[in-house]
Amino acid sequence: MSKLIFHSEKCSGCGLCSLACSEKRIGAYSNKQGFIHVYSQPDKLAYNLEACFLCEEHKCVEICSTDALIIERDRVKFIESNCVHCGLCVSECPYNIMVFKGDEPEMCDLCGGNPECVKVCPWNALEIV
Repeated sequence: MSKLIFHSEKCSGCGLCSLACSEKRIGAYSNKQGFIHVYSQPDKLAYNLEACFLCEEHKCVEICSTDALIIERDRVKFIESNCVHCGLCVSECPYNIMVFKGDEPEMCDLCGGNPECVKVCPWNALEIV
């Protein structure tokens, strides 16, 4: 299973990860359109990351009563024919990373195992394990 690991102590807050993600996803650079978001923690003088870390609870999968989201090979898989477009999966995402694209939920797939966010981080704050 591949997982994204964030090393906050290495993060400079530059946002290149978010820009690379959005460019891969929608073909344009936008801090708001990627599946990964960097934000500052002023009280700690540090940065944190919102991204799909494949939470242990899989709340998006649990809430889906039509089995449109399932776990397959340690990833969340979307089955379009089962989706009734209720939006519960998006509202249950604890990281606010799952979004609707048209009528379908969309989430990070780690760029098929070679994530752009990891490749562009000049500080090695992101890694795939």
